[in-house]
Amino acid sequence: MAKQLTSVVAVVLVTLCKSRADLVFEPARLPLAVLVAGQSETLRHELVLRNSGITPEDVHVAAQCDDNLSPHQAPWLETSVRNFTLAPSAVKGFNITFTAGALTQGVHSSRICAFKQTDSDTKSGLNPTPLAQIPIQAKVLCSQRGNSSSNQSSCGISIRQLALLKPLLRSEPGAPVLPSQTAELFFEAAVTFNHYPWPEWSSAADASKDVMVSNGTGNVYNVTAWPVGNSCGTYLIRGSTAVTTSSAGAVPTLTLQISISKHAFNSSNMTGDLVVASLRPPANALPCHLQQQIDADSLQVMGALPFLPSPKGPWSPIVTPFSLPPAYLVQGSANNTAQNVLILENAGGIDHSVQVVTNCYNESSAGARVPWLSLSAKDVEVPFKSSKSINLTYHAEGLAAGTYRAQLCLFADYSYGAVSSVVQVQLQVLCSRYQGYESSPPGCTIRFSEVHPLYFVRPINGSVSIPPIPTVFTADLAFNRPVLGPQSRNSLYGMLSGQGVPDGRIDAFEEDTSQGATCGMYHFQGWKSNDDNANRNVTVQVAGLYDITHMLNACSAQAD
Repeated sequence: MAKQLTSVVAVVLVTLCKSRADLVFEPARLPLAVLVAGQSETLRHELVLRNSGITPEDVHVAAQCDDNLSPHQAPWLETSVRNFTLAPSAVKGFNITFTAGALTQGVHSSRICAFKQTDSDTKSGLNPTPLAQIPIQAKVLCSQRGNSSSNQSSCGISIRQLALLKPLLRSEPGAPVLPSQTAELFFEAAVTFNHYPWPEWSSAADASKDVMVSNGTGNVYNVTAWPVGNSCGTYLIRGSTAVTTSSAGAVPTLTLQISISKHAFNSSNMTGDLVVASLRPPANALPCHLQQQIDADSLQVMGALPFLPSPKGPWSPIVTPFSLPPAYLVQGSANNTAQNVLILENAGGIDHSVQVVTNCYNESSAGARVPWLSLSAKDVEVPFKSSKSINLTYHAEGLAAGTYRAQLCLFADYSYGAVSSVVQVQLQVLCSRYQGYESSPPGCTIRFSEVHPLYFVRPINGSVSIPPIPTVFTADLAFNRPVLGPQSRNSLYGMLSGQGVPDGRIDAFEEDTSQGATCGMYHFQGWKSNDDNANRNVTVQVAGLYDITHMLNACSAQAD
């Protein structure tokens, strides 16, 4: 009796379970749709909804059925049908249309849902629980990739920068023949893939599998998406290949070859994607290859700052002084050179080398010669537990008065691309008025050009007392020796107004630039209150201001 009852209950439960529709989307997951931002091109894919239940169902299909979608988000999914009745064991096929529209570059996710037409949630305003749903994604590439299918080449390669690590020596006429030399040619190339899919390189190891340099004799050291973080299939590749001279020391014309293998276009994790026609490769797409003839004699040395990791590991020299003091020279002076010294210390246990490159953060002038600066060495071997020095010589010949700046970027063991230290170099060219200032005594001169009462009062009948009348004055200030920088001129203003005029102040102060920059000549004006109209003496004094040799400058003047 118990067994019969159990069987009856089981039959009833099965019947109840099958009394409702059982909806399933097929396939269970749609492939990734690849679109181009700003393009009206669409993709279509067929989707099937199956009723595995025993009862018919009135179905409502909704695209982008997420309740948390932003109200301003443009629709990028549409279904060819929305409402229909699905009989038991029946299927309904319909199309899904993808349109990038106003979508931004990136990956966008949503769902397609099937609801009962009679279901609603009037309390929360949210969608009811769906009977079936399927996740869906679209990858939107940047707008510059539109219509790339018209390009017959698989990708484009262009050289951005070329440089030699060290200069190649040349045999002078009549001199002994130089032996054969080998140097590294560094390159930076931009690779843009014209058709989808393209490889997703995240490291030099990834790119090395797909990039061949000079028939396999070259190397890839670094690869980055360009611009950083883009999804447009453009990469910057940095690498090198060897340059060898003949025994006569002649610098040859060399051939740089960069090829992208077919493997790069067969990434297994991208198969089955839905791709718009403008990104699909034509049937006769050509291989990706660059071959460029280069005259090595015309190449800069270390100018492009390529990336080369050091086999010795990270290391930085101890640089003394950490901050170089400015050098001061006078325009047109016979004594037009100055010196500084950089000391590089290696406190480690193995030998290292240091390479110096000028202005490494300025892409247009990296490695270029600084005309007013000479270095005793740009490539220094520093043995372990020892130090080496680099002498800096500043030249003012032909320079106008003003401030000149440059950078010295220090690289360890030829690890270009990873700066270990940056030394700021500054030259201050003083105007010609300061010629011979080294022999001049420190000090300054103040000359009043005008001193008078602020206003005049004429007494009436000789009986009216005259109130105190402020005295106003203008004056010029000139230093015998150059004072320290613009910040000192601000300090000078404070000294004049704070110490210079009892019961008064300096209310205007400016540098005289009529004779050139940094000439140490100033105009100022101020006023002095007078308790006694008979005593209009004005005294201005300067104290506590140091010149470029750290000697104290002081002066004072009195006007009646």
